[in-house]
Amino acid sequence: MKKNFNLITSIISLSVSICLLVLVMFSWYVSNKQVSASGITASTGSNKLYVSTTYSSSYGTYQPVLNNNYQSTFTNLDENYWNTNATISNANKLLLPSSSPNGQTFYYTNDVNEDGRAFTTNGLYNFVDVTSVGSYYYLERSIYICNAESTDLTCCLRKLTISQGTDDTSNIFKSARVYLESSSTNHEIFKYYDYQDSTAGDALPANSATTILAEDPAKRSGSVPDATIQFTVPGTTTETVNETTTTTYTAVELKLKIWVEGQNENAVATYAGTGFKIDLLFVTL
Repeated sequence: MKKNFNLITSIISLSVSICLLVLVMFSWYVSNKQVSASGITASTGSNKLYVSTTYSSSYGTYQPVLNNNYQSTFTNLDENYWNTNATISNANKLLLPSSSPNGQTFYYTNDVNEDGRAFTTNGLYNFVDVTSVGSYYYLERSIYICNAESTDLTCCLRKLTISQGTDDTSNIFKSARVYLESSSTNHEIFKYYDYQDSTAGDALPANSATTILAEDPAKRSGSVPDATIQFTVPGTTTETVNETTTTTYTAVELKLKIWVEGQNENAVATYAGTGFKIDLLFVTL
């Protein structure tokens, strides 16, 4: 059994380097020097749709809409921002394993068995909520999609894959979790899946400081049913003023979170430092 110690909340607020020096010796520590060996890639598979991971609020004006997501408008479809493929690169990103039942609240523990999963004391688990210090425990980014057509387009996530990183001997990619949100009411968690290794991505995440879920809430990666993550990308509008024609585009934001699920048996220090790849494909319906 691995050596354990009680995680004091104040430790979490220290710098990353100090946390790593403390936690490398114990339990759930994993150092992913690259969250993705070649970045996190998103593509649209359509010349009507364009995707960006570098677009930001400074490039447009954010406007809240009825589906509780955020959209923004802009007037220059600059290929430096927008293309049919985009990559999020995070070299040297360090992640500590965490556990989440919903992609919103994240937990950590040092009381684990040799397989990396938490054990109970008197029937209760010993998790600490680390949501407020997420930079140590999960990667949070946004993906933006816009529409070059004049009509609104219904779009969806068609495929999401989680695959091996830089070291073929590592299984850390099997413990990766991906949360994708297209609105406050449309979001899902995805886990690694391979039909030849059908339970490798399974886990029972922490549900509170003392309990875990009875069932795994994550959906399988791979091909995704159209209705799972579906959203509308508004079409362009054109206005002519003083013989100058302006085309206005609308960007739709999709929120992304990635973490190493500590309740998965592959989230152990043996596999640290090798990373994993994540690819997402969006299409029109």
